[in-house]
Amino acid sequence: DRVSVGYPGVIRDGICETAVNLDPSWRTFPISKVLTERLGRDTRAANDADVQGLGCIRGHGTELVLTLGTGIGSALFRDGVLIPNCEFGHLPYGRESTFEHELGKNALHALGWEAWLERIPPALDVFRRCFNPDLILIGGGNARFLPRIPLPDDIVIVPNEAGLYGGVRLWLGVQSET
Repeated sequence: DRVSVGYPGVIRDGICETAVNLDPSWRTFPISKVLTERLGRDTRAANDADVQGLGCIRGHGTELVLTLGTGIGSALFRDGVLIPNCEFGHLPYGRESTFEHELGKNALHALGWEAWLERIPPALDVFRRCFNPDLILIGGGNARFLPRIPLPDDIVIVPNEAGLYGGVRLWLGVQSET
């Protein structure tokens, strides 16, 4: 009887603030209000990686969630509490690029999965040094390639269904709309 939306950008108070991989007209769009009115159901929206993370975190320590898809989504949690709208994919990668540009869908298609996978361990090392997570959870459509490389025990590949559970948790008082 309710709707949850995972949006690929920053959401604040139900309003889209960024739309990096979408048309710029999404910026300032009141997504929660419009969907509530059009669907006739209460709607909450949050960053898509935040929603994915809500569905897969264990709730203790520092947990970093990364989603590998069109771009790179990210969410950071401390003892189960979300630090919303972390857009780590937009951090610099080298002098003239970003993690999203180097690890997103377009890079995967341009490089092929084997060359793309070679970029994953160094990127994870950077995130590990920056955030010192106890656990890194990786989901998204392109996470399916990760079992082809060795991963440390503190990295867990999570199913996309985690986003469904995260959508439910938006309504259980675990996290409010971001």
